[in-house]
Amino acid sequence: MPTLLNPDYRLTIQFSLGGLSFVLFDTAARSVADLELHQSDSLNNADELFRVLEKDLRPRDLGNGRCQSVTCIVDGRTSTLVPEDLYRPADCDKLLSFGFTLPSGYVTAADPVENHQAYNLYTYPEALRDRILAKWPEAQICHSTTVFLKSLPQSETPVVHVNVRNRDFDMAIMQDRLLFFNNFKFQTKVDFSYYLLYAMQQHELSGLETPVWFTGLIQPGSEIIDLCRRYLKDIRFVTRPRDFKVKEMLGEVPFQYYYNHYQILK
Repeated sequence: MPTLLNPDYRLTIQFSLGGLSFVLFDTAARSVADLELHQSDSLNNADELFRVLEKDLRPRDLGNGRCQSVTCIVDGRTSTLVPEDLYRPADCDKLLSFGFTLPSGYVTAADPVENHQAYNLYTYPEALRDRILAKWPEAQICHSTTVFLKSLPQSETPVVHVNVRNRDFDMAIMQDRLLFFNNFKFQTKVDFSYYLLYAMQQHELSGLETPVWFTGLIQPGSEIIDLCRRYLKDIRFVTRPRDFKVKEMLGEVPFQYYYNHYQILK
């Protein structure tokens, strides 16, 4: 088993077919020591993802060692929420198959989402699981939508939350409880705004009054946000908490890009 090179570091990695990101967090300094983001259509399998990851970790003296903890966040659109009362570990494949054709070469997993009294059922590549556990046998693996759902704050009035990934986004509506959650695949800014506004309309939410919070791979000056501003008057982006320090050289990376990592590390 590899030696523990730096027990003060926690490592979080987010994998998707099309990209990866990681954050190295120094627990002693309570600061982000390093972060990296890669987006490419060539990163479409476990071998390619790990080739890029290993290249990044090696000069950071982490190529053959472990940190205090490693958490791997996996992406993918094959996921669904199941109420706690209906969840049975042996029925995961059956429950997922109601809404999806389960891909071959994938494994099924389930994450508890305690704040919504539900389980998040999902699939991700078996080859990716094997590569993760071969390198970090004690790594924790969870789905990105689990992290997103756990991060949603309570609200007495309706609030929309949107987490943007590479070519899809998660959307949730909160008011005292989780009223709506879904994932939408988009190709253009028009697709994006249509799905968002249609879901809001179905829940009778006004674009003039309802706050819409954005996280993930999106920036305030993007074409998507410019179009959304025509119909939404209260668009907000998460901001980095003061007690979550980032090295000056990394400070230009938008906080929303690594918001999921922060949720794991806080």
